[in-house]
Amino acid sequence: MRLAAVLMPVARAIQCLESATTNAADVYRYWLAIVAQLNDLFERDNTLRNKMKYPQNVKEDLRRIVNYRFKSLIDSERAMNVYLLAFALDPGPS
Repeated sequence: MRLAAVLMPVARAIQCLESATTNAADVYRYWLAIVAQLNDLFERDNTLRNKMKYPQNVKEDLRRIVNYRFKSLIDSERAMNVYLLAFALDPGPS
């Protein structure tokens, strides 16, 4: 259940990115959504007394993995900030 909660934002983003109308701005937008949902999950875990308790070292490991993937995909020399630039220049959903 905990693994599914962590992987669900990634799975949803991948499903959305498979659309024929996806552009470079969407890649960055969905990445932001993944990070925001994981942050919300961890914040809820810190404040609520629920059954889904993530140990602090697991949260740190997951953040480290997400940051590594961000740097390798979005913030790399190969990408040359194309995703961030497309996101900044995107006029929004039409």
